[in-house]
Amino acid sequence: MLQSNLIIQPNVIEKIKSHLRHHYPEVGVGFLFGNEKNARTVSYAYPVQNIRKNNHLKGYQIDPLDYLKAEQFAEEKGLQILGIYQSSVDQPNHLSNLDQHYALPFFSYLKVAVYKGEIKEITSFRFHDQLKRLAEEPIFSPKAQLNY
Repeated sequence: MLQSNLIIQPNVIEKIKSHLRHHYPEVGVGFLFGNEKNARTVSYAYPVQNIRKNNHLKGYQIDPLDYLKAEQFAEEKGLQILGIYQSSVDQPNHLSNLDQHYALPFFSYLKVAVYKGEIKEITSFRFHDQLKRLAEEPIFSPKAQLNY
């Protein structure tokens, strides 16, 4: 486990859950924005289109223009891109070989298991320097439901 928590504002958790429920049975995806001034805190979620075809089977792919827009948004708002969120469709949250291979060291990867349109699990992963791979990252969100 990593030493620091990923803190997510409750309104952001609700926005993410709503977005991913709406996209079921396809994989929904978006960016996580915030800062690390006192703690790694997500204050905004920015949904983007998953451009991967038949994505309920294959995960997500983000258009490079959406990455550019996200970087511009972060700069305009004085925020950082802290990571990406995505849904896991009708399966538990787990890391694929692609997740491990393409993970950016600074990003948190928030996975939300959506079964039959209902949220069942929320898990975050982040690169662990000593392990040289993604590892589970503790999540804290005041007054938001994270366990199901």
